[in-house]
Amino acid sequence: MIGMTRLFLLSYTYPFERFLDNNQQQIIERVNGSKRYVSLGAFELAIGVGKVQVQSGWVEYWKAGGSSICRKTMYVWVHNHESCCTGF
Repeated sequence: MIGMTRLFLLSYTYPFERFLDNNQQQIIERVNGSKRYVSLGAFELAIGVGKVQVQSGWVEYWKAGGSSICRKTMYVWVHNHESCCTGF
């Protein structure tokens, strides 16, 4: 299963340079005096752990975004391996 997990993560994050700017640095935008880490958000969405904002009328909330296949694969991998780490 480790091979499949690595395969899914690699297939969704390769080439890694697509999350960086032309100088191989992370992309940071400044909005109203605060930093917005665009590269980090794009990477999190690629592996399925990002969040997207949903807005409908007066209701506004955040939900899990990105690749559901990667998210499910990592969930299964963690739950299959949690017995090795329960001694902490």
